[in-house]
Amino acid sequence: MNYSKLLKDWRIVMLFIAIIASVIFIHPIYTLQDDGTATITTDIKKGLDLEGGVRALMQPEDPELIQKTINTLNVRVNTLGLTETRIMAVGSKYIQVEMAGLGEAEIREILEQQGKFEAKIIRHVEIKDGSGTLEFGGNYDVTLDNGTITVNDEILQMNDTITIEGIEFQYTNLTGNTVALTGLAYTGDDIVKVFGDAQHSSVQPTDAGYRFSFQIMVDSDAASRFAKLTEKVPVDFSTDISRPGEYLKENIDLYLDDILVDSLRIGSGLKGTVETTISISGPGETQEEAINNMRNMQAVMESGALPTQLEIIKIDRISPTLGKEFMSTAILAIIFSIAVVSIVIFIRYRDVRIVIPIMMTSLSEVLIILGVASLINWTIDLAAIAGIIAAVGTGVDDQIIIADESSKKEKTMTSLKAKLANAFFIIFTAAFTTIAAMVPLLFMGAGALRGFALTTIIGVLIGVLITRPAFGRVIKEIKEGN
Repeated sequence: MNYSKLLKDWRIVMLFIAIIASVIFIHPIYTLQDDGTATITTDIKKGLDLEGGVRALMQPEDPELIQKTINTLNVRVNTLGLTETRIMAVGSKYIQVEMAGLGEAEIREILEQQGKFEAKIIRHVEIKDGSGTLEFGGNYDVTLDNGTITVNDEILQMNDTITIEGIEFQYTNLTGNTVALTGLAYTGDDIVKVFGDAQHSSVQPTDAGYRFSFQIMVDSDAASRFAKLTEKVPVDFSTDISRPGEYLKENIDLYLDDILVDSLRIGSGLKGTVETTISISGPGETQEEAINNMRNMQAVMESGALPTQLEIIKIDRISPTLGKEFMSTAILAIIFSIAVVSIVIFIRYRDVRIVIPIMMTSLSEVLIILGVASLINWTIDLAAIAGIIAAVGTGVDDQIIIADESSKKEKTMTSLKAKLANAFFIIFTAAFTTIAAMVPLLFMGAGALRGFALTTIIGVLIGVLITRPAFGRVIKEIKEGN
């Protein structure tokens, strides 16, 4: 057999590239523990049955909004990439959430935020001799009397609101002779799109740690409100004398569930402009914390505010019902099955040159399936393991077809090519039949069925596109060398 020629074949090269890429995506790390035991960790995400997690039982303030709340939570956890999550109604009053690989603090951070996002700009009004002027569109008289103000003929106590030219203002503070009227620029309902790609988001080091930033797109009404609120805000020439006039005197304050999360300077170039794309930023003591804070805020903005407040009744730790021992046992079972099949094939063909490629091809399929799962952040659970076993079993059947067709007695090169072509016709037909059977489960099935369907489809595609052609090329080289 001409190994040099075989290793240069594009099908073999593609198989090697897929194997190397899969190892990189799986990212196995060998660690020696203090007690002398060794462990291997990977980037493969494991499900609740294999890794454990947490279960939270929550009670919505308004039980009639349970299904809408579940839909919002699903969008939020999907944005965070938490694929192994089960959210379901329990009776008519409760919602249960199960998440793999998380602790109590993490699940509370995700679920306890109602997600009410607001961006506000304070307008300060100087009071002299009991009155002042709010410069906003038109000019509005503001009078002060013993802590009570009158704006546009409406009397406001502290924290009362008033709507002026379609924008809601709240009387939020009185410092000396300065009245603070906070205008609502944006809300979560105004967000059209949340950008999460590298071009529109970043995490940068600062003197105080790290700071994240990402962009969102708001609708035209919100952009018009921002333009109105900033149109008559003075430019600040005093804060930084090295860069005079770069910012406005008022900031834009970001609130999440009525808690101030950040206060941003407004560039003077944005004064009075209708801007639909704005930047959101926030801090983090470490890079990882900044990234997590950014992802959580993006998820909240993407999903929108929960339609009702949630009260967490209890949180339980879910122990893995099977654990890592089952994962190891499942992999050993797959290897053992391949070995048994290889023995049967050796008895049938009496040629170790056929047996070894079958074993190597099957093991390669398992490795590549796990690599693809790591790449797409797919969670390996019981259903996925069943899909892997099904895909490997289909692969062994296909390899037997190739080996059997190539072992028939025709001697000519044309006959060998014809037999291999016939084998691949059978293989591709069977593969597309399997995929067609899995597609309905993928789009309409429940969580476990979707996991089985997706893993099976991935395994079949890897087989027909990568491993089967490579195996066929090896068998062709073996038969031509006889």
